[in-house]
Amino acid sequence: MISKEFKKNNKNRLALAGIGVTDGDIVETFKLPTDLINNPEINTVMCNKMKQLNFQEYLLEMSVPEAKKLASTRAAQAKNQIQKLYKLNGIKHKIKLEPLDTSMLTVKDNTDAFGNSVDLRIT
Repeated sequence: MISKEFKKNNKNRLALAGIGVTDGDIVETFKLPTDLINNPEINTVMCNKMKQLNFQEYLLEMSVPEAKKLASTRAAQAKNQIQKLYKLNGIKHKIKLEPLDTSMLTVKDNTDAFGNSVDLRIT
């Protein structure tokens, strides 16, 4: 069982749920700023990072609207779980989910191989 001291010094979702993963482990693995160690903001950053990574992964298997919806739904579920962990551990912090970055879907040159203008808008 994870001690109260461990949870006091680690604010990441896994540590708060009783899994022995330190904030330092998360920061190192995901190359995050070290000021997130012992800071509940680590969960906000990770929720948004995973939302974006999931969206990109889902695009391999589904349409853009489907991928957006699923990534946003999963991020909202994670946010709710973390807020419950915060409450159980007496942490007052709100997670703010950011909009998905879809800039990787934008093509700057909207011409085909023959120089014809092409509508590349994603809806």
